[in-house]
Amino acid sequence: LEFRRVLFRSDAGLVYDRQEYMFRFMGTSEAEWWEGLERDAIARLGRSIANDVRGPLAERMREAVLTKLVEIPGASATIAGVRHPKAVASSSAAESLHLKLKMVGHWDLFAPHVYSADDVAATKPAPDLFLHAARKLGVEATHCLVIEDSVKMAEYLRKGLCEEGYVVDVANSGIDGLHM
Repeated sequence: LEFRRVLFRSDAGLVYDRQEYMFRFMGTSEAEWWEGLERDAIARLGRSIANDVRGPLAERMREAVLTKLVEIPGASATIAGVRHPKAVASSSAAESLHLKLKMVGHWDLFAPHVYSADDVAATKPAPDLFLHAARKLGVEATHCLVIEDSVKMAEYLRKGLCEEGYVVDVANSGIDGLHM
């Protein structure tokens, strides 16, 4: 059986196919994710869903992290093998990011250089978080390699850094949908 689409349905009746969901929400901050869901609810359902789903959905997400989050095999060894200064620059909130890194055993591989959406005024897709992490590492952003897991954020990051005067190359041709 070959699947062509996977539908994600929230408790409020919003339905996204996997491609749409990943493009729109992957890499966004938690606040931006909630704002996006609310905008979609108003546009698609004609009503707010914030009061109906925010608490229960946040609790289900936290429970999923606590019970299902595991390290990708080999990640710790790969991270430990990086001999250059390194940091995490995540659109997650600090509390959530710290929990996740500690759960998978990566906290000690990055601390104290763990930066979240809470550390900057403008979060992803603005390049501010990456520029902040570079400054904290004591290196010019032009000398940094950024590994980004979101196609959308890779596109925005490249655009944002180029607008700041940086030269950016994306070596990620294997990801479908990346148009640079």
